[in-house]
Parts: sequence; C-alpha cells; structure tokens
Amino acid sequence: MPPESAHPKWSIGDKLLNPARPDWGVGIVTSVAPHVAQGKQGQRLGIRFDGAGLKTVSTVIINLQPASAPDSKAPNSDPIADLTALPPNVQDQRAPQSQRLTDALTWYRFREGDRAAMDWAILRLGVADPLSQLSREQLHEAREGFFRRLDHHVRELARDVSKKDPAAFNEILQGASPPVRAFLVPDNRR
Repeated sequence: MPPESAHPKWSIGDKLLNPARPDWGVGIVTSVAPHVAQGKQGQRLGIRFDGAGLKTVSTVIINLQPASAPDSKAPNSDPIADLTALPPNVQDQRAPQSQRLTDALTWYRFREGDRAAMDWAILRLGVADPLSQLSREQLHEAREGFFRRLDHHVRELARDVSKKDPAAFNEILQGASPPVRAFLVPDNRR
C-alpha cells in the first residue's frame, strides 16, 4: 500500500506561512521534492521566509498554510503586538552579533512611504490585506513603534560589533544604504 498523503501540494513561487512560527513571516517556496516521512507521503520544501531566511521543511511534519488563508494567524493574536515586536532572527543570542546586525538592517527598506508600510505589514502579519485588521493610522503608529525598537536595538548591536569586530562592522557599513550608514556612524564617530 503506498504511503498516504493528506497534505496540499506546493509549487515553486507559492507564498505560505508556518502557523507554528508566525514570527517567520511569509515564505516563498524556492524548491520542491517528494518526501516520505512517518509512513506518509509529502514534500520537502525549500522556503525563504522574510523573518527567518531559508528553511527546509517537511510537509509531513509541519502543516503549512497559504499566506492568503483567512486563519493564517492565531485566532487570538494581537496585530499591533505582532507588528511592533522585533523579528526573532535579529535577537537570536546564538547568532553572531554581526549577522543579527545585518539581518536587522534589512528591515530599513520598509521605513519610508505608504507602499513600504503595506509591504512591511504584509510580511510581519502574514496576511494579504493588513488593513482588514488595522486602520491606516494604527498601521503607521505600529511601524513607528517597530522602528523605534529596531533603532535602539541596531544602535546597541552596532556599538558592540564596531568594538568587538571592526572589520565585520566596516563590511556591514559598506553594504548599507547611505541613510543607514549615516544612522550607524553619526558625524561624531566618523
């Protein structure tokens, strides 16, 4: 008897969520391979999550949901808290500080503009329309709160990395946009 399969079939380019890890944000499937585990047939997926990077996931073990699913967030989740919390990968004490700093800086692309605010909220909440959960004013206030927290966190990381690993800090500076570079190295530190 062939292994049973009760899992949806995913394709490259599909957008999905891991309900067990909403902090990972929306993921895009980058690779698909057949997979059998625990006597069940499923898929082994390569997924690039905005908040966690590239992950390999078995659909036999993890029940993924489409990013557009109405119940793609926990039923009692607080969208404001979800939006203002820092992503786990920028706080992971097991990761090198230079990696956490680099990961944190990627969020600055969402700092300015209405379209950037919507893209930021879509990634953070994992829903297709954040305005179905929040008003535009709440969205902008949450983004301001997120960036206040991120700014504080980045300043601490930048201070520590510049002291402990100046070469890594300089490499990070070289890859940063001019506004981020100016933020990381105020005039009195240049």
